[in-house]
Amino acid sequence: MAIVSVLFSCGCGGASTQYEPKQPDRAYLVLEGGAFAFHKNGRTHPLDTVGAEALVSCNARAERLMEESRGHVSSAATLFAVGVAFGLVGTLFTAPAAVSHEKTARAQWIDALNIHNDDELCVMSAAAKGETK
Repeated sequence: MAIVSVLFSCGCGGASTQYEPKQPDRAYLVLEGGAFAFHKNGRTHPLDTVGAEALVSCNARAERLMEESRGHVSSAATLFAVGVAFGLVGTLFTAPAAVSHEKTARAQWIDALNIHNDDELCVMSAAAKGETK
C-alpha cells in the first residue's frame, strides 16, 4: 500500500471520489484521501485492512484474490524498501518489479469486486444480514 500511496500522492494530493453508488449490496473501488479503498453500503473500508477481505468473503474465489493481492502489496513494499536501502541504483533495479506487484494487486482488487458483484448469493446474503443501507 505504501507504494500506491507514494506513486499516487504526487498526482492526487488527497483527492477522493465523490460518486456514491446507487445499487445496494455491491462493493466498489473508490479513491479516499488519495488512497484506494472499497465502498459498500455507505461505508468505506481501506484496502490495507482485513476488512477488505470480509467484504467479498461470500465468494471463495473473490476472497482468495483479495488475500493474494495483500501478498503482492507486501512484496512491492519489500522490493521498494530493499531498493531504497541500496540507494538509487538499487531502486532502479527493484522499482519495476515493485510496480508490477502493485499493478497485479490492483487488478486482483478489481477482479475480486467484480466477482463479488456478479454473485447473486453475495448480494442476497448481504441483504439477509441487514448489511444494506
